[in-house]
Amino acid sequence: MAKNELDIVPTKSLKDKIAYPFTVALNAIKNFFYDISVTLHNWFRRVTGADKRVKKDDVKNRKIGESVFVWTILLYPLVQFFIFYVCVNFNSILLAFKEVTLVDNSDGIAEIEYAFIGWDRLFDNFAEFYRKFTQQGSNLPLYFENAIIQYLVCVLIGLPLNIIFAYVIYKKIPASGFFQVVLYLPSIISNVVISTMFKNFVTESLPNFCEFILGLEKGAIPNNLFKSEGTALFINLFYIVWVGFGSQLILYSGAMARIPDSIIEYGELEGINMLKEFWYVVIPMIYGTITVFLVTGIPGIFSGQMALFNFYAEYAPESTITIGYYFYVIILGETSGPYQYPFASAAGLAFTIIVAPLTLGVKYLLEKYGPTVEF
Repeated sequence: MAKNELDIVPTKSLKDKIAYPFTVALNAIKNFFYDISVTLHNWFRRVTGADKRVKKDDVKNRKIGESVFVWTILLYPLVQFFIFYVCVNFNSILLAFKEVTLVDNSDGIAEIEYAFIGWDRLFDNFAEFYRKFTQQGSNLPLYFENAIIQYLVCVLIGLPLNIIFAYVIYKKIPASGFFQVVLYLPSIISNVVISTMFKNFVTESLPNFCEFILGLEKGAIPNNLFKSEGTALFINLFYIVWVGFGSQLILYSGAMARIPDSIIEYGELEGINMLKEFWYVVIPMIYGTITVFLVTGIPGIFSGQMALFNFYAEYAPESTITIGYYFYVIILGETSGPYQYPFASAAGLAFTIIVAPLTLGVKYLLEKYGPTVEF
């Protein structure tokens, strides 16, 4: 057995002379238990045949054990998905094939009841949604157009800005801390509070400030930017881009922090500037995170409502309404009622049929034709 470093002849210090016997005894005990653990380990490997060639049955049992372990880990999220998505939405799926009827109860009072619509009229709710979408003078195409504009603004303007500011924070450029605080502020404060502050700023403070700077008379700049058909949509798009910072900044900054320092240092030795480093090194390295935001944003086309309900409740200007806000209001608004539930359920099911393959297709294309980087 090799001697431990503490087995060296002690110094002549009285303290060392007193501690030396205890140190030797402690090392002897540690070495004794270490030898026992090694002996037991080797014996276990000989008994179990770990040092021999593994038999096919052992491989099969090992695969079964691995499968049981994996499914045990996945059991909890699968049960959650079944209860909180499948079970919750099961009734909504059935509503797409029902109609509302009035039935008198035992007291002679009419009650609302949902009845199966019948096999001959099975898709009547879907047909009603199609008629409302295509009929002359319908606003649903405009709502859908606004939803697409919302998605494109988030992708073409919000996404690049988030990546740029995340890169500024990652490189610790001067004033990066200021941007980090200001841009993340909307995520810290309650959504209702921040939307109320923004609305008061646009309707009161901003017009007064512009009048003061430009030397205009009081009231020269209207304070109805939120309600004007020409500016309301622009103001709401600006708001969603602004509040879109924060969570995205954290994720992009985290993805950039995972980039190995050796790669960045190699680029610096090769003499590349920050622009080339950003485009040829950083973007490919965080492409997976970018893909996640692009793919998960597609369902938002059919469900996103910007912050219209926070700003206008149920009375948003027509030029700003999205398809998600429209269905939100007819389900939860003051004018909503049980008669609209089957129609909304059919529309939601139709959106699911459209968005599911669209999302998977976009994900496939982004992964196939995008850069593949492993580190």
